[in-house]
Order: sequence, then C-alpha cells, then structure tokens
Amino acid sequence: MPTSKRRRLPQRSSRWDASFSGERETPVEFFAKHPYFHVREFLQTRKPAAAHRALHYHVTQKRLVSPRKGTYLWASLRHQPDPYLLGTRLAEASEVSHASALRFHHLLPPHRETLTFFSRTRVPEFTYAGITFRSVKNIFPDKEFFGRGASLHFRAGLPLTVSDPSRAFVDCLDRLDLAPELDTLWAVFREQPRLDVKVMVDYALSLNNRVTAARVGLFLDRHPRSAYLRPDLRRLMEVIPARAAPMVPGDSPKRTLRWPRWNLLVPARLFHRLENPRAAGDEVDEA
Repeated sequence: MPTSKRRRLPQRSSRWDASFSGERETPVEFFAKHPYFHVREFLQTRKPAAAHRALHYHVTQKRLVSPRKGTYLWASLRHQPDPYLLGTRLAEASEVSHASALRFHHLLPPHRETLTFFSRTRVPEFTYAGITFRSVKNIFPDKEFFGRGASLHFRAGLPLTVSDPSRAFVDCLDRLDLAPELDTLWAVFREQPRLDVKVMVDYALSLNNRVTAARVGLFLDRHPRSAYLRPDLRRLMEVIPARAAPMVPGDSPKRTLRWPRWNLLVPARLFHRLENPRAAGDEVDEA
C-alpha cells in the first residue's frame, strides 16, 4: 500500500556528490525526494557525464536499482514497488490508463499484477517484482496528450497523470484485452452517477473505430441515468458498423444476441443485463 511517509536513503557523502557541489542539490538529496524517477528528471539540472557517473556509483553501492534502462528506484523498494509510480517512470510523458486507471480511482478492486499506461513512445512489455507493465503508445499529438480526460495526482509526494474514469471507460471499450470482463465493466459503469459524456463521445470518435463507437454508444444509451446525462448519441450512431459486428472479437454467433440500435452482437448474458440496467445483483469480479 502506498504511504505518504518517505523512506530516506542513507545520507552518506561520496566523491560523486562532491562533483555537484555547485548545484541546487546533491544526488543523495535528489534521490531522497524521488524514490522513483526517470533519468531525464535527474538530468534536468546536471551535466550528463557527472550525472551518469553518480547513477552508476549509487547503483553499484546498492542504494538504487534500475529495472529498465533509464528508470531508477530505491533499492529498499525493489521487492514491492508501487506499480503506479514505477510504471509512469518507465517512459517520458506517461499516463495510467485503461483498467489500471479505474483501479486507481477505486472503481475496481486492487490488482498489483498488471499496470497499463499510455506513453509517448511504446515500451516493450516486461515484468518486474511480479508486476507486468504494458505500454500503449499515445496516438495523439503532444498538445492533446494531457488534455481533457486526464488529471494530475500526487502519490507519496510524487506527481503522476491518470486517465479520468470517463476516458478510461472508453479506452477499456476500445481495448477489451486491457479491460476487465465486459460484465464487470458494465456493472461498474452503470453505477457512475457523473460522467463527462462529451469527453466520452469526442474521444470515442477520435479513435476512428466503428465498433468502439458502437460499444460506447450502447453503454451510454443503457446507463440508468442516460436521460439525465443526455449524451449526444446521434454522433456515435452515424459511425456504427454497417453490418452487425461482434461486441467481443471471436465470439460465436450462437452465444450472442443482436442489439439492432447499435448493430452489435452482444454476449447473451450481458444482453439481458443491458435490457434491465437498473437490476441489482451484478458483482465486480476480483480479476
């Protein structure tokens, strides 16, 4: 569990610290404030050669570890790192996304085994300390990356950007492989009293995927408070598939029912739940 209390590194001086005597803070002072960091953060106010020598020294002294090139954390945290803080230090301009964002907002049960994040450059999937980190390359220009639908948060005193729930729901409906089961996603979605439906519609359309637009439209259409939220469903309906498309890729037609309004072949169990969106009894799975 994250904590607001910071564990501090030993304040031992070294010849590498001395090379920074003219700067705002020594490497040890920087490390004490940054239990997780990307090398670019460390290089911002330091000469590259001296900075890399300092990093090498503190790694060899087992004060820091580097799970991936360019990413560092305190050695004392290596066995149980914070997935959110480590994941957003694996690449520049990273943002917690998809199901991981919903977990961050406490809409899904905790799940340490996986962390999904957007990044400017794609990071190959890898596992560290039992956590699998999955990167999704941001497809939008930099000016849109930290725009609507994402917000800045602080965890253990460190900043991280997280997709807001409204946008995370769209991302999950776009990438079912990075989302909880659809039944679970619907159970969580229908309980949300406030959604930024304009962001959801705009974002779904920007993804240029007809099936994604239909999935988002169906969820918004069947939300118990759809009449109050008043999403602009017309814009989504203009781009839905021309032919009935499986809501879940590869689903057998025998296991689905067609939802005519959105031209989707919906899994039978979810179909019946969507028919009666106010029905109780849905449970959020732990997976």
